[in-house]
Amino acid sequence: SLRLDGDRPLAVLFTNVVWDTAMQDRDTIFSDMLDWLRQTVQLFRVHADWCLVIRIHPAETQVPGRESYDRVGDWLQREFLDLPENIRVVPPEVPIDSYTLMRMARVGFVYASTIGLEMAVAGVPVVVAGAAHYANKGFTHDPPDLEGYRSQVADLMQGHSVLPRTTQIDRALRYAHVFFLRRM
Repeated sequence: SLRLDGDRPLAVLFTNVVWDTAMQDRDTIFSDMLDWLRQTVQLFRVHADWCLVIRIHPAETQVPGRESYDRVGDWLQREFLDLPENIRVVPPEVPIDSYTLMRMARVGFVYASTIGLEMAVAGVPVVVAGAAHYANKGFTHDPPDLEGYRSQVADLMQGHSVLPRTTQIDRALRYAHVFFLRRM
């Protein structure tokens, strides 16, 4: 249904819910999640040979009584009058499976979402743009600045990673075990 071009490397970007308290004080190289989203869309606009799927967090509309007033999809429509054809947006209410997108992706992008940890465990290289609890633990790509972000994205989209897949998975599994089983 997304009409993805199988000849282009695919990246998937998972947003957070704007009002989520887990987003508080998570800004690093971007002023906020929307700034990160803007910069990433602009990067993919320049690289038409890459494909980006933006998966808007389902909780924006699917948690009764907690529906978002500030929706990422609305912001995208205001910010970008026309998205390039290599960028697809999956609205929160569309039942496209995030885990299927994750398995299809060459690279995953997150700000502070836990799905970044899940992608790392699954062996998908993850670029973390915010201060997620699992960032800088040795199994994600954590750019130091905007230029580093662009450089890491380009390298990963071309299939180059400085982190071996087996090392990433092992470290992510160890962290997930501590985080989900020991600390909880």
